[in-house]
Amino acid sequence: MIKISKIIFINILVFILSLILIEMIFGGWFSKDSFGAYFREHRMKRVNYSIKYDEEIYKYTYLRNYHGFKGEEIEPSQIEAVFIGGSTADERWKPEKFSIVELLNSKFKKDNLEFKIINSAIEGQSTTGYIANFKFWYKSIPNFKPKYFIFYTGINELLKQNYDTFDYSDGMAKLVAKNAKERRYDELKSKSFFYDSARKIKHKYYSRDKIHFMDLDKSIQNRKNNKSSSLELFNNKINSYVKFNSKFAINKLQESINDEKKFIKSYIKNIDILKSHVDDYSAKAIFINQVTAYGANVKRHLALNKALNDHCKKNNYICIDIASNFNGEFEFWYDEVHTTPLGSKKISEVIYPKLKKIVNR
Repeated sequence: MIKISKIIFINILVFILSLILIEMIFGGWFSKDSFGAYFREHRMKRVNYSIKYDEEIYKYTYLRNYHGFKGEEIEPSQIEAVFIGGSTADERWKPEKFSIVELLNSKFKKDNLEFKIINSAIEGQSTTGYIANFKFWYKSIPNFKPKYFIFYTGINELLKQNYDTFDYSDGMAKLVAKNAKERRYDELKSKSFFYDSARKIKHKYYSRDKIHFMDLDKSIQNRKNNKSSSLELFNNKINSYVKFNSKFAINKLQESINDEKKFIKSYIKNIDILKSHVDDYSAKAIFINQVTAYGANVKRHLALNKALNDHCKKNNYICIDIASNFNGEFEFWYDEVHTTPLGSKKISEVIYPKLKKIVNR
């Protein structure tokens, strides 16, 4: 009896030691490419969505691959351009074919240009989050050497309260857990070979039965009835779009700049940090400004877009200014900041010819 117990004990011990050895060899415990405690929430996602838009129902699956990019798996070495932004670039509340990135890709394909943009946008990210991407995410991706980093930026800056602080959880983005215990737990799971393998299998073969539904038609109607805004920035219930190059905007411009000096200084500082990170990759940084449903009616946005345009000209940064001459219509947004499929289509049509010129150089 003692002999049998001893054999069982030895077998269990060998089994445990074998598991530990496999973890040490194949896990990310000593790898510089391990994501560690960072970015765990944004990899290997497969979520079912359904939206109602223009009286039609669209069902689709939102995917983020092993390395955290939107869509199917792709070798990092094959990534030529990445699109960086918040929820207005992630666009999870619409089928991929209606997103700005995929509309741009379809235009490149139609023009027989072998150029594809990979979407790395994360909900909630501002320029602070983009900087965190370089610090915690991109550096851990093996053979990741894009030629272009495209920043679709501005809207989430408007929603920041403390623009001088570097909180890498950055709103909804949560690249880094604030709680130390959560960070250690995330790190254990991220570095574990067995946990990572289980997630790979789950990501490939399993999708939750739950379907996340949104009625975009209802959201648009709520906007018409002034019932949609939960954002303090838009609680004045403005219900019209004003062009950034309009006489109204020009008259308000200097006042807006004077009121937002600290905000502008912080934003431009982040733009310079991002440009420096891109230079480290020997790549090109492209900054694209944004528009909300109210355009230049939002004074802070007016000041921000002017500052970015001026800074780009002064420093020879590559910028695509879609805001100045954009003529926003009510149907382009289903809330104050997120575009409908029609809105994304119109924005992609403004971006594409300018982006095509840059790529063709």
